[in-house]
Amino acid sequence: MSLLRFKAVSKLWYETISLPNFIKAHLSLAIENDSSDIFLVSHPCLHRKPLYCISGADSFNDSVRIANPLGRFADACQILGACNGIVCLSVRNVICLLNPATKQYKIVKVPKKFRVDLRNVRVYGLGYDPRTEVYKLVEFVQFKKMAPGFSCFYCKVNVYSLDDTLSLTQFDIPYSFEIRRRLGVYVNGGLHWIAILASNFYMAILCYDVGEGVCREVAPPIDVNVFPLVTLGDLGGQLCTACWSCNRDVDVWVMKSYGDSGSWSKLFSFAENLPPVRYLPVMTFRFSGNGSVLLQAGYNDDIHQEEEYFEEEVLVAEGITLVLYDPKERGLTELDCPGHSWFEICSVVTHVASLVQLNSDTYAIGRKKKKEICLGSVSGDNSARKRKFEGEEGEA
Repeated sequence: MSLLRFKAVSKLWYETISLPNFIKAHLSLAIENDSSDIFLVSHPCLHRKPLYCISGADSFNDSVRIANPLGRFADACQILGACNGIVCLSVRNVICLLNPATKQYKIVKVPKKFRVDLRNVRVYGLGYDPRTEVYKLVEFVQFKKMAPGFSCFYCKVNVYSLDDTLSLTQFDIPYSFEIRRRLGVYVNGGLHWIAILASNFYMAILCYDVGEGVCREVAPPIDVNVFPLVTLGDLGGQLCTACWSCNRDVDVWVMKSYGDSGSWSKLFSFAENLPPVRYLPVMTFRFSGNGSVLLQAGYNDDIHQEEEYFEEEVLVAEGITLVLYDPKERGLTELDCPGHSWFEICSVVTHVASLVQLNSDTYAIGRKKKKEICLGSVSGDNSARKRKFEGEEGEA
């Protein structure tokens, strides 16, 4: 982050940039401007999972390698969420909060019974409670509830306060999840997922309010009540969703005023015959500087390395790819990971670069690597590939 260099100008500048009000104002501006970076975890190399942060400020041309703070257990680390520029990593019963921009991190040991288990349907999210100024890790563990002549899936909600108290709050909710390992979308103080109501299998937008500690539904766009939701994301701090429409296109909606069901506005649509549709099941929404939308294809974590079982079905993910989609030109640009191929990446999450502090004096040292190939150029095997897809009648 370029702003950090000004801390060395003078003592006054250092103190100003470190002020809580300055940090909050900088974070709010970064979220509003949708200043996105990409944080990713690669596959184990010499029993380590290297961490990288790719800056979105320079067309994703800069890659910074960050020393993995999880030490000798780093080969098993997973991404559990991101919030306010803080990324949550986990290995066994150890949680690591990391700010990729400042390299500051904090290790939190949670109860031994906490363990990321890829064999079960579990979803995670990282949120922030502004009243207590504590980051909280939310875990949904799905289980099957049996009743005479009837059975359905419920979820146990585990909320871990990632401070010195390490308090744990637990309760059950009558919801289940279709897609495992989907990270919660943090918008307006709440974590959001697409869930299924157990009583009638209704697909809903489920929100866990981190400050109030309760779950509630967020009303989807009116047209979405009939057609299934595909995924959730955030655009400039606003909740957005994608769903199938009546003509089988995929519509992208954004909630202009959070909590107001009448404020949903359709931004654009993906035609069913366009290749970008294949990116939707695991899509992460982010606007880039030129108005394109950042999409993700592929599942997080190591599930593409092993088989997963759920209701006797075997799911194998195919790796991760990031693309930029231009809604106006209908162009699709595949991003290159500087110095790496996407098949080497096992976890990825977008976040905003922030100055948020973790009340810790530990830092992860990183190395900067400049990518020689810019987006849209063609040179050698590592070039970015840009393609424009036409409709059935040749319309762009």
